Amino acid sequence: MGADAAQAELPRSRFDAAITRCGRDEPWCVPMRDDDGGAADPAEGRGDRVTLVLLLGNRSAGRRESQGAAGDAGSGFYLLDCERPQAVIPLHDSMRVLLPRENVMRLLGDNPAGDGGCRHLPATPMGEVLRAHLVALAQHDPPLAASAARFCANATVNMALAFLAQFETTEPAPDSDALLFDEACRHIDAYLHDPHLTAAGVAQALGCSRTRLYRVFAGREWSVAAYARDQRLRRGRRLLRDTRMSIGEVALRCGYGDLPSFGKAFKRRFDRSPGEWRRMAASSARPREGEGPGTGSA
Repeated sequence: MGADAAQAELPRSRFDAAITRCGRDEPWCVPMRDDDGGAADPAEGRGDRVTLVLLLGNRSAGRRESQGAAGDAGSGFYLLDCERPQAVIPLHDSMRVLLPRENVMRLLGDNPAGDGGCRHLPATPMGEVLRAHLVALAQHDPPLAASAARFCANATVNMALAFLAQFETTEPAPDSDALLFDEACRHIDAYLHDPHLTAAGVAQALGCSRTRLYRVFAGREWSVAAYARDQRLRRGRRLLRDTRMSIGEVALRCGYGDLPSFGKAFKRRFDRSPGEWRRMAASSARPREGEGPGTGSA
C-alpha cells in the first residue's frame, strides 16, 4: 500500500515506531498508532530511534556523509544509528524497522551501531524468523486497518528486539564503587606523609561526596581514617629497618607531627614501641655466629 494511503486513514501525530519498505516504485509502510489515534510519521523523531534494516537480496550503496565516500553495504540485517553521520542510499529493496533507542541501548550498550553508525548483524535462527515475518509483511498489499497496523508494528518491534538481544553485551559493567575505592586508596597511599590528609580532602580530590566515600569504605569494613592510619604504620614499620633514619624522621615521613603520637599508635598496632621493633628487626637481621661472609664448608 502507498504511504499516503496508509497514513490518510488516521490523523498525523508523533510516532512510536514504523515499518517501511523502500527501493520499489511505490513506497510501503505500516504505521503504528499511538494512544491518541495518531498515525506513524517516519519523517519525525528519528533522533531517538535506531533503524534495523533488512536488505532483500539486492545490494545497497552506502556513504559516510562526513567523507562522501561510497561503498557496498552488502545484504542481510544492518543496524543504523539515526544520530550518526551515516547514510545508506536506498538503491536496494529493503525493509526498515524503527526501534526505540532506549530499548536498543539497554541490550547493546551506549553505541549499538558502532563508531561508523552502521553494524552488520550475523544470521541467526531468530533472524530468519524475523526475516520471514518482514518478507510476509512486504507481500501483504491490502491496507491494514488502524488497530491491525498498531498490533502488527508492536509485534514486529518485539521480534526485532528479541533478535538484537542475541548480541547483548556480555561484559560486566565496571563496579563504580570498587573503582572509587581503588582510586581513593591510591590517593591516600601517595599522601601518607601529609599530616593534613583528611576524608574531605580525598573526596574533593576524587570529585565525590564524603558520604559516598564513607559508604564505599564501610562496605569493605574500613573507614577512611582507619585505612590511612594502618598504611602509615605499615610504612613506619618498613622505614624503621633503616637505622640511618631516626625514629622522629620516620614519624614525620608517615604523617605524624610528633614522636609521642607515632609511638602510641605504633605500639597499639604492633604491641611494641618503635624502638623495640627496630631492635628486634636488627637482631633478626644480624648474621648468626659462624654464618658471616666467607664462612661455611668449602
